[in-house]
Amino acid sequence: MRKNYFYFAFSIISGFLAGIILVFVFTNIFKPKYVMVIVEGGNIYFGERSLFNPYKIYNPVFINLSQDGNLSLQRFSDVVWRPAYYIYLNPQKVVFWTYLRNDSQLIDFIKNKTRPIVPQNVPQTRQNISTSSTSTENLNK
Repeated sequence: MRKNYFYFAFSIISGFLAGIILVFVFTNIFKPKYVMVIVEGGNIYFGERSLFNPYKIYNPVFINLSQDGNLSLQRFSDVVWRPAYYIYLNPQKVVFWTYLRNDSQLIDFIKNKTRPIVPQNVPQTRQNISTSSTSTENLNK
């Protein structure tokens, strides 16, 4: 009788472990997911989202605006105070977030595979509004 319980328990545990292995091998559940997060104030962060805490971002990267107006990407770990390789976001301050596509150049940058990417500046169009100024001489006539 005990032998039957042992075989039953062994088969249940074996089936459970086989199911776990299949989930790891054939699904994307445990593969890293890379995100872009915009928080209040306009700061934009890119990084690898934690599996169990959606507000923890590993290897965060942010957009840096230099004094001459050029944009560049900077790793959070490369700033002067040398923080850890992850950040926690305040859930009340997140405006929105989205996943990055697998072919994104940002993912390669986050994984340290490429040199820094310099985002292209969006050209600002200036509207030249031509106003026809009428001199006061013409108004007085």
